[in-house]
Amino acid sequence: MPPLSFLLSLLALCALIGAQDICKPVSLFKHAHCPLPSRLLSSDHPIISLSRDHDRLQKDLEDTYRNGGQILKEYFYDHGNWDSVAQKSPQTDGDLDLLYQHMPHIVGKLESSSIIFELGPSTYMKKSRAILDALEATGFHYWYVLVEYNQDIISKIEELQKDYSRITFIVICGDFDQAFPIARELAHGRTAALISLGSTYTNAERNVLGNRFGTWGSIVSAMGVSQDLKAKEQADDWHKHYHSPEMMKFIFDAFKRADKIIGKTLFSDSIPLRCRHTPTSHAYRFRLNNGEIIEVFLSIKSNDAAILDPSIHKPMVFSEVLGAESTTMKLFIFDNPHVREE
Repeated sequence: MPPLSFLLSLLALCALIGAQDICKPVSLFKHAHCPLPSRLLSSDHPIISLSRDHDRLQKDLEDTYRNGGQILKEYFYDHGNWDSVAQKSPQTDGDLDLLYQHMPHIVGKLESSSIIFELGPSTYMKKSRAILDALEATGFHYWYVLVEYNQDIISKIEELQKDYSRITFIVICGDFDQAFPIARELAHGRTAALISLGSTYTNAERNVLGNRFGTWGSIVSAMGVSQDLKAKEQADDWHKHYHSPEMMKFIFDAFKRADKIIGKTLFSDSIPLRCRHTPTSHAYRFRLNNGEIIEVFLSIKSNDAAILDPSIHKPMVFSEVLGAESTTMKLFIFDNPHVREE
């Protein structure tokens, strides 16, 4: 059970956030000074929505239209119906196979923590609910922090809180770097764990992945991250999923939102081109109505050599990798023996 001081600090946080009607800088924690347009569904589970700079976003979109280049992947997750993509994804099925086969072992890694961070749960909560069902069954209380860029996750929280009486939810809407200072403050003095599925945590270049381990790994005692490790002969099936009707609709819905932000048709009438992909990466390519070519939704699939490189995953220490015959997904388990509850 979290200490009384933690509960009181969260109640104070709720009162502070609930009093904010406009977006202005608010010092929420000692180490975090974030412009937050935030609100609560109840005083028991705060929702911390880290601000998006919409003026900068509009400028970036206009510059990309004029000069070509990339649209940041985070933009596509800002809103959008990811559920339809996740439901058809072999990664979703693979993660569920891993969870169902190894759940007692996974919960054994998580249950000693009073606060658990799930990074990138998406709005399709089937995998999260599998973990939450198992945690609820332990009979202990947990704080469960969902770190998700898609703001549509806010609509899921009231139902989650109703279904899990022993778990108190906190939502941080923002990217992983934005969310870390707040997560560090929440984890201070408590044993924390981290779970991230769907190749989400590891979807990064080596330097970014190393920084991610260096920050988040410094506040948790246990970590489980999944990654799809397809063999070369399976590359065609892997690539085919990226061009499913659900995925293409997800991208063009984002193009329509971009046009709405700018106030004119710049992206939604773009023409798909041959994508750029390798065994470990993928990017969609489109020709805009002005002839410029853009790349969007870049995905990096880290391989096991990068994930298991001690210089990348420090300060975590590799423990084991869990697999299942039915999937190419693997769950990498790490420990940090230097992190202990104060």
